[in-house]
Amino acid sequence: MKKYYVVFSEEGDIKQWYHRYLKRPFLHCFILYEVEIQKRKYCVKIDSSKNNAFVEILDMFGDNIISLIRNYQQISVERGLMKPPVLEWVIKLDNKDIINIRNVMPTCATLVKVFLGIKSFVFTPYMLYKYMKKNGSLELL
Repeated sequence: MKKYYVVFSEEGDIKQWYHRYLKRPFLHCFILYEVEIQKRKYCVKIDSSKNNAFVEILDMFGDNIISLIRNYQQISVERGLMKPPVLEWVIKLDNKDIINIRNVMPTCATLVKVFLGIKSFVFTPYMLYKYMKKNGSLELL
């Protein structure tokens, strides 16, 4: 089983016109998860900007992913933003489900949903948050 962390935030790279209709702090979301390469731990960030998806590999310098998330939350609060909620989602590694991506809206929430194998009608970060909470996801406090 693999743990993924979905971070919900007020921040994104680009302010979108539809942000005024979304619930704070659920304006943006992205995925963080931990990988080990040659006995060294890294954090992989899967995010979207406009209609593009990108992957960042961050060196954790001996920290664990939880302390990295806590640091991000603290920085957000210091900048006068709401503390970003973070949900943990566990996926069985033998999951072979296929998701049809032809008719999905190009939003951060649909990118996260497809990556995590969620087949529900979800297209905003808040809808994703509610779906994950309803389906057993744990919130990091």
